[in-house]
Amino acid sequence: MKHIYTLLIFILFLFTFSSNAQNSEIKKVFIANGKIITAEEVATLKKEGKIKSMKVSQTDKEKEELAKIHGDFIKDSFVAILTLHSDKPSNEENLDTKGTNTKSIVIKRNADGKIDKSDLENQLTNPVLIKEGEQAPDFTANYTNGEKINLSDLKGKVVLLNFWATWCAPCLMEFHEIPSKILERFEGKEFVFIPVAVKESKEKVAGKMSKLKQKGIDFPVVYDPNNEIGSQYFTSGIPKNFIIDQNGEIVYISTGYNETSVDKIADKIEETLIKVN
Repeated sequence: MKHIYTLLIFILFLFTFSSNAQNSEIKKVFIANGKIITAEEVATLKKEGKIKSMKVSQTDKEKEELAKIHGDFIKDSFVAILTLHSDKPSNEENLDTKGTNTKSIVIKRNADGKIDKSDLENQLTNPVLIKEGEQAPDFTANYTNGEKINLSDLKGKVVLLNFWATWCAPCLMEFHEIPSKILERFEGKEFVFIPVAVKESKEKVAGKMSKLKQKGIDFPVVYDPNNEIGSQYFTSGIPKNFIIDQNGEIVYISTGYNETSVDKIADKIEETLIKVN
């Protein structure tokens, strides 16, 4: 299941959900048993242990079908589809990863039935092929505008290498914060942002960015249809970010999105820039 890590990442995000989130312009819609429910109802279901799984990424076709039932606003919303069960989950649950190239994930719960977030976050951050302190694999990337970029040519600059996909809702939520929290903050500094769309065509990526531009999200993106770049860095789990320092060394890795993740990335970029200034 290609959504397996997105599902887990969203679980972490849901538990820190706040109606005052900085990206509140994105409408969040929760659907259970074919009906839209409130965030408060989701919290209650979670507390009662009735949420079996969540799917937070839909194809364009799936969004179209949902729009026919619930309205066109669904197309531009963050949608989470809940599958419920009536039995309270046990302390540990083996997550089905059949058909994926990932290791098995075990969801551990505390005595009160709540997911052990620190243990889950630990597992989520592991599926990488390189670690902090190692040299970033070199690559040549193609932008949708026809330009190319070589990572090795960026020595002397701090690079934020971001892996995302057009179907990944947490990736798009992250994109809403990047212009103000990262691009504006480090404008004019020795910093480069390289967002890489994995396993998608140039046309699909360009089309998505054209839509996002209408919402103020406008920056060049790279497409990696055969996963030639991504496969050098990680096995699964997006959004995934790698901060690469001026010497080409990876100094920070993050997986997933929550309300503080972009702030942490921005602070680490600042720290890395300061090291040589």
